[in-house]
Amino acid sequence: MVSQNGKGPIQEEARNRSSATVSASDDAYKVKVSLRFVILSFFVCTLAAFAVGQAARIFLIEGPKRSFVVNHFQSPFLDKTEPKRTLPPPIAKEGKPIPNTIYTAKNFDTSRTASSSLLIRRGEIEGDDTPSQTCSSNSCRGSSAPSENSLAEDEDDEEHLPAGQHLLVDIKGLEASFLNSEERLAHAMVEVVNEASLTLLSYHCHALLPSGVSCVGVLLESHVSFHTWPEAGVITLDLFTCGNNCLLPVVPIIERLFGIPASPNEKPRMVWSHQLRGFRNGASNPLSTWDSTSILANLDMEYKERITSKQTDFTRIDIYDIISARFNTLEDYELSLENDDSYYSNNPDLFSPDRVVLLDGTTQSRRKGEHAYHESLVHPAMFAHANVQRVAIVGGGEGATLREVLKHKSVQEAVMVEIDEEMVSISREYLPEWSDCSDFEGSSDWCGNDRRSTIFYEDAVQWFQKRYLDTENIEDDLFDVIIMDAIDPNDNNEFSDVLYKSNDYLTSVFNALSEDGILVVQIGESPAHDSPAELNTTFKNRSILIEILSQLGFETMHVYGQNHGGYQATWNNLLVSKSVKTRSRWFRNAAEINLQISQGLVKSKSGSPLLRYFDGTTMERFQVPGRDVENVFCRQAPVPDECLYRGFNPQIPNFNAGNFEVKQSKISKSAGRGLFATVDIPKGSYISAETAGHTVHFKPSTYALLEKMEMYVSSALDAVYFYMHGYGVQVHHLGDKSNVVDSSILTFMNHGCNGTYNHAHLGQSYEFNEFTADDSEMPEEYGEDRSVYNPALDRNTPFWLSSLDLTTRDISAGEELLTNYLAFVGHSSDWKDDILDLRAQCSGQDVGDVTTYETQ
Repeated sequence: MVSQNGKGPIQEEARNRSSATVSASDDAYKVKVSLRFVILSFFVCTLAAFAVGQAARIFLIEGPKRSFVVNHFQSPFLDKTEPKRTLPPPIAKEGKPIPNTIYTAKNFDTSRTASSSLLIRRGEIEGDDTPSQTCSSNSCRGSSAPSENSLAEDEDDEEHLPAGQHLLVDIKGLEASFLNSEERLAHAMVEVVNEASLTLLSYHCHALLPSGVSCVGVLLESHVSFHTWPEAGVITLDLFTCGNNCLLPVVPIIERLFGIPASPNEKPRMVWSHQLRGFRNGASNPLSTWDSTSILANLDMEYKERITSKQTDFTRIDIYDIISARFNTLEDYELSLENDDSYYSNNPDLFSPDRVVLLDGTTQSRRKGEHAYHESLVHPAMFAHANVQRVAIVGGGEGATLREVLKHKSVQEAVMVEIDEEMVSISREYLPEWSDCSDFEGSSDWCGNDRRSTIFYEDAVQWFQKRYLDTENIEDDLFDVIIMDAIDPNDNNEFSDVLYKSNDYLTSVFNALSEDGILVVQIGESPAHDSPAELNTTFKNRSILIEILSQLGFETMHVYGQNHGGYQATWNNLLVSKSVKTRSRWFRNAAEINLQISQGLVKSKSGSPLLRYFDGTTMERFQVPGRDVENVFCRQAPVPDECLYRGFNPQIPNFNAGNFEVKQSKISKSAGRGLFATVDIPKGSYISAETAGHTVHFKPSTYALLEKMEMYVSSALDAVYFYMHGYGVQVHHLGDKSNVVDSSILTFMNHGCNGTYNHAHLGQSYEFNEFTADDSEMPEEYGEDRSVYNPALDRNTPFWLSSLDLTTRDISAGEELLTNYLAFVGHSSDWKDDILDLRAQCSGQDVGDVTTYETQ
């Protein structure tokens, strides 16, 4: 019988037997475990794992850690009496909201570290309605450093500027145990942050093997960090904050809290550097100027202390004491403080710190240069005037310009017009030497209290315009000298533009001067040798000033510079006068100036000289403008004529003195000696150029003295007098009559009558001679064609007087060299007499001065 699925009863039976066999086989491999066995097994395995873990911890972790701790606590720099450390938490200043922050950290494995401290202040992210503060310009400015002076450019500006300030501080000579204590260092760091009104979010410190500590703190404003070397007694600290709040007040805080001395007799040494970082969209900041950064950012400066900082209504004033390794050392200064009769202690002024005054970040004055600056500003003008009685000072808030003016006996009144009264007060307090008149006989301790001093705390521009702009209503007395000791012409501000470009103001100053009055202006640093014309530079105000003063009617101008004032470049002054006669006093020799100094200054009570820098030799150096000033003057367009002929042209042939001989002149029987060529000389050649500069110059004072002595003294000086007049050429370029005598072979060159001269001044060509000229009026081309301001001519006057003569045509051997004496007429007042003399000589009716003198 077959089943429905194709299988029969036999197959079904076989299948049942096979299943029974498999079931019996499975039962043979089954193990029955009781509940008690399972529980015991679990506990045994757990205990075994625990034992293995404990053994690993003891041998692999705790052992090395214990060894590290033992070494750390056995360090000679560790204070054994120090109690259990308690690191201070970051605490926000009272009233300051705690910011919302998100803290994220990733650390190395610190399980083997002796100790670590990570303390965090966080606002609750959820449920806290306090506005979040970030490093925006507002948050940084809001947490101002402990100073009354904020450097914020605009308190209402909420712009988030990518900028900040970086303070680096290095201190040595510190207590080793302090430098090895995380707790004490952390306390100091937290105190610095709190006193600086900053916000510490968290900090992290590590003690290092065998000694030393490194800490870093995260500020809302940025970060603070330091590292110590206990064995060397050194810590280096780094503080960076965003925004504009000044970090300079934090320097003494850091010094006080971290400057724990190694011993009571050893004062720690600290150097620091401050820099502005980031980008400020071109906004001006007094701390970013070149002068400021040369002090603040210089970490090599051995001594640097901020004396005061003050924002007045008109300017920011910063005063620092510094010792630069270029000049002195801190060790020398400390030796000068000892009372041991050493060279240092006997001359403490030579080793004292230099006190530097910055106005809006620009160096205004400094102790080790202020005498050179103020003496060179004041005394050239004072001695260039014949009798100074009234003096006005524009600016000069430190009082040093007033001090120098009051050294002159002749001064009856000195008026100082200073807009910033706070500047004067600060100077009296922190710069007492600048305005000290205590050593002047008849004066006061403070120069401002001298009976001759009058101080107006007013805007000088308005002060002068109110009194002197309208020439019909001038009631105040005029001044003999006005000194402008104000801001630099390249300062980019409105006041600078008014001082140096205002026609009304400068007209008022001109009107305020007496007939022979002098104005002197400090005009900033000298240009570089490769500077362009100043109208194309930041010094364009200086060029505009000179042009305005020329148009106003000043008759002479002189630029002179000194480089001992402590500035980075030579500092220039501009002296202008309403009278050309001032030139004769300006160009006096050193002996004349020194005599006037000894006679014209008040006496000192101590017997010490009142001038430290200025004397006659210094004045002689001021008479010649610098080459850089001349170069810039000659780069203007169009180029002045005087700039085309500066120095000898090496392309022009020169025939030296050996190619000429002196013998009887052939121009007439009554003529004296003449100069003759022994070789052919082509047109346009120099004649004995190597000796052309050998001149004897009788300056105005010498000329006047010889004229006076010739009239009232015996003939003992006749020979000198005749030599000066007979062989000399009269000139007026120094403001009055003077004579220049060519001491070379060229002095024997005679006049070429009727225009027959073959040798003349470069560029001179005249269409008339002594017979055809109008003797009633001197032609313009014969006069001293001299602009009021011409440093090229002032620098090259000796060359122009004797070295610019060339042959005007070919000259044959044996021919006499003749020149044009009309070119030697020095002044229009001499024109007629000289014309008549030359006519008489050329017509044979008279002889020259030399023949006259030699035949007498």
